[in-house]
Amino acid sequence: AEQEKEGLMPEMEFVPPARVIQRSKFKSGGQMILALYSAPTKPGWVRHIGCNIIVKGEDGKVPEGLAFFSIPMPMWLTHITASLFLHMDMVFLHHQEKILAKKGYLNQKGAKGDYFKHVHMPTKQDTGVSMFRRWLQYSCDGGVPWAPGAQEMPPREHDKDKLFDVYHTHTENCHVCKTALKNFKRARFVLFAAAFGVAAFFKGLTALFGGGLLALGGLLIGKIINMFYHYPFEHAYND
Repeated sequence: AEQEKEGLMPEMEFVPPARVIQRSKFKSGGQMILALYSAPTKPGWVRHIGCNIIVKGEDGKVPEGLAFFSIPMPMWLTHITASLFLHMDMVFLHHQEKILAKKGYLNQKGAKGDYFKHVHMPTKQDTGVSMFRRWLQYSCDGGVPWAPGAQEMPPREHDKDKLFDVYHTHTENCHVCKTALKNFKRARFVLFAAAFGVAAFFKGLTALFGGGLLALGGLLIGKIINMFYHYPFEHAYND
């Protein structure tokens, strides 16, 4: 009701077997379209591809509240900041899948477990998940048709470095991010070397503030570099 009051009319579309399109339509004619493709690759793993599309309104303007999403950004920045969104739910989905498998519900072809015997979804926001699970059970013979010899479902992962790993799940396979990572490492080295040089060859405030600012720049770049490797997320500290 609050969304309709603000002129926002959201809708979601599922296109079997792996595409979800979420449209947020505004009275101005503008739209925000989020297209998500999730293709299972092996038990416990999925290849996720997403695309965010902003459609201007009839007045030629970006709908109110969406200006941030229309800011041009380098591709590497778009990639690493995706973790801020994906890792919010990923940890829950990871453990939920393993818990359900232990209780007898396996997401694979021929599985006979009933998803709805293990979960409680009382709200209308759960309708999309409920319909997808019914489609998976009754139209897909229980789940994903894994190739013969596919590995079994891996155990729950409690090591946060592995659970929130970005490097092995994305960076090392992405030319854009690997190139950006190399450039950031070079920039960090140059800044630290320059900070050492200023501190060694200058005195007084020049050495203190000049060297300090250069070193601070190197530390900040180090924060960005870390996002190419892992991005941990905990709801308890998400204030």
